[in-house]
Amino acid sequence: MSKPLQEPDQLPVDGWVPEDPPPMGGPELTAAFICEKVLREADGVVTAVRIVDRADVTYSIPFPLSDLEAARYPEDGPPLPGAHYTLYIIVRGIWSAERHVLGIVLNHPGVARAPVSRHVFDLGPEAADPMAIRGATFNIDLSITSKSSAGLLWFELYIDDRYAGRVPFFLDQTLAYISSDEQPPQGDPDPSASELETETSPPPMNESPLVG
Repeated sequence: MSKPLQEPDQLPVDGWVPEDPPPMGGPELTAAFICEKVLREADGVVTAVRIVDRADVTYSIPFPLSDLEAARYPEDGPPLPGAHYTLYIIVRGIWSAERHVLGIVLNHPGVARAPVSRHVFDLGPEAADPMAIRGATFNIDLSITSKSSAGLLWFELYIDDRYAGRVPFFLDQTLAYISSDEQPPQGDPDPSASELETETSPPPMNESPLVG
């Protein structure tokens, strides 16, 4: 669960001269976060449910395995239930005839950094008002399994190969062995040899494994 953030202290703005931003028009990253699910209301308004930056997943598995289970799963053991989260991304700008590309890279510090997917999008149909706001949204399903990379993960976002921002996510996993006869084995699986499985919508232009 995410901890509540403290209200930042207000600073005076007198004499503050911020750096000039890029030319207006976009596309610009408006929002990016991880939540449990996204609801689209009847009027088209989107509601995000339970925005999080951390997942604590506990897997309960029997130990020792029965002879039947050991025969069915000789290498990895029985499949474990997973958890599902959504990486929701909003991009906005004024209309143009150009097509753009959103790229996502997963950075697991100290373990691996690899491209996840690339998505082609435009800013919607041309409007009568040339300054009307247009955009695209991306609903990326994150399927977390027992082989997912535990620890701090960063989802880096790029628009037309230009860095736009990153979303942090901390994954903590616990294996709970259920046994009345023997003690569970010591130690957890090595997270560095695992991967985070994803499914994307809309379909990506190219797709590659997150962490292998």
